[in-house]
Amino acid sequence: MKCPCCKKENPEHPQICPFCGYDATARYEPATSRAGKAAVASFVLAILSFFTFLITAIPAIILACIALREIRRTPDRLKGKRLAIGGIIVSVFTSLVIPPAFYSLWRLDAPAIPNDYTVADLRSAPANCAESYRLLQSLCVEDPRAETSSVIGLSKEDVEMIAHLWETASDPGDPKAAKALRYNEKALELMWNKTKEARGVVAKLAEFAEIADLSDSRFQSCLGPMNITILAKLNRAYLYLQIDRGDSQLCVKELGELDSVVRKLAVNARFQIVKIACFVCLSSDITAANTIANTHNVSQESVELLATHFAPLADEATSMRNSVLSEYLLFKEIAVGSTEYAYAPRIASSFKRNSTLRLYRNYVDSYLATLDGKEVKATDAFSVWPSAYRGLYPVSFRPGEKLPIVYRCYNPGGSFLMKMTNLRFDEAFVRSKRLGIEDDLLQIVLPKRLGRPVSLKARAYGGEYIVDVKGKKIFSPGPDGKADTKDDIKLPINPGVLGWEE
Repeated sequence: MKCPCCKKENPEHPQICPFCGYDATARYEPATSRAGKAAVASFVLAILSFFTFLITAIPAIILACIALREIRRTPDRLKGKRLAIGGIIVSVFTSLVIPPAFYSLWRLDAPAIPNDYTVADLRSAPANCAESYRLLQSLCVEDPRAETSSVIGLSKEDVEMIAHLWETASDPGDPKAAKALRYNEKALELMWNKTKEARGVVAKLAEFAEIADLSDSRFQSCLGPMNITILAKLNRAYLYLQIDRGDSQLCVKELGELDSVVRKLAVNARFQIVKIACFVCLSSDITAANTIANTHNVSQESVELLATHFAPLADEATSMRNSVLSEYLLFKEIAVGSTEYAYAPRIASSFKRNSTLRLYRNYVDSYLATLDGKEVKATDAFSVWPSAYRGLYPVSFRPGEKLPIVYRCYNPGGSFLMKMTNLRFDEAFVRSKRLGIEDDLLQIVLPKRLGRPVSLKARAYGGEYIVDVKGKKIFSPGPDGKADTKDDIKLPINPGVLGWEE
C-alpha cells in the first residue's frame, strides 16, 4: 500500500513507514501550508547576509539544506521549499558577488591634495646665509656614545654638572647659589676654556644676518641646537660667577652673541625639536640678562651693551608656523610617501595614504589658522572620503581624541598612524607665548635700569604687567588671570637697583 504521508509504496501493511517514519496507528492529519522553521530561518539569515556577508550566509545555506531535506521527507506536512531555495540563492549572491564589490569600494582612497605644501612654503634664510648652516652643523655631536663632543669638548660629567648648576645656582644673589658657584669655580673655569672653539663658532655665526636651517624633510642632518643649549647654560653659570667676582663685561658680550645666534636660528628653525631648544636657550638668556640688569655692581656700560643685544624678539622667532609645516612635510615624506606598502596590497588597502594625509592637513590648517587669529570654516577642510563616498560627514582629528568608528573601519591603518603620531603643537604654542611675555618683561627691566621711560602694556592675560615691589618681581598673572598663582610668568627684580620704590 501507499504511505498516506510520503506516497511511497510500502510492502503489505507496516505500522511504521520505513521511508518517512509515519505511524499508521496514529491519526493522520492532512498537510498544512505552514512553512518549516528551518526554511524561514534560512531566508531571514540570507536577507541579513546583505549586511553581514559570510557571518550569516553560511548558516543560512546550512539551514536551507536541512529545510529541503525535511520538506522532501514530509512534503504534506512542511512547506517552504521556495524560501529555502531563495535563502541559498541570496546567500551565495551575498557571499560571492557583494564582498568583492564592497572590497572594491572600501579600498578606494581619497584624491590627492591639490597644490599641497612644499619646502618652498617654509621661511628660509637668504642664499648668502647658507654658509651659516654648515657652521651650525659643526656644533653637532657626531657620536652620541663618545665621551666628548668633537667641537664642544665637554665630557658627560661636565654636561651633568652644568645642568645641576643651571638648576641650583639660578640666582647669584642667593647665598646658596653663590656658594655653589664658588665651590665649582675651578670646574667652571676649566669647562669655559674647553668650549673656546665652540664659542668661536658662535662668534662667527653671530656675524650672519640670519641663520639658515636647511634640514630636509627626512631630518637626516642633525643640527647643533642641543649643544647650543648646553653652551647657553654654561654661559649663564659662568656669567653668574663673574658677577660674583665683580667682572661681567666679557660674559655680557658672549651672552649677547649667543643670544643673537639663537634668535636668528629661531626665526628659520624648521623642526619642533630645534624650535624648543631655541626657546630653552632664549629663556635662559633672558633670565641671565635680567640678573645682570638687577645687579648693583654691574656698570651702566654693560647694561647698555646688554640692551643693544637684547632687542625685542621678532614675532617670527616665537611663531610655530615653520615647525608645524616641517612636521607635516616629514609626515608626508616618511609615513605617507613610503613605497614599502606597494609590496603588500592587503596592508595598503587598510592604509589610505591620501585620506590620512588629508586628515593631518586639516589639523595643520586649523592650527595655522589659530596662530593667525583666523576662524576655521568646516567647508574649507579637505574631505577625507573618496569621491564615490558623497554625502558622508566630515572627520576632524585632535590629539587624544578617538576618530569616528566609521572612519576607523574605513582607514584602520591611517587611524592607527594618527593615533601613534606625537602631535604636541599646543604645548609648543604655550611655550612660545610664555617666552614672548618673558621677553616683554625684560624689555621693561632694561630701560628701567637705564633710567628710560617704560610701558607696562601686556600682550596677553590682562591689560598691564604687574610690578610687585614688595615681592620683588614683575609678572603676568598667566592664563588664569590671577596673581600669585602657579601659572604666573615672572622675572625677579631688585627694586632698589631699578629705581622702583614702594
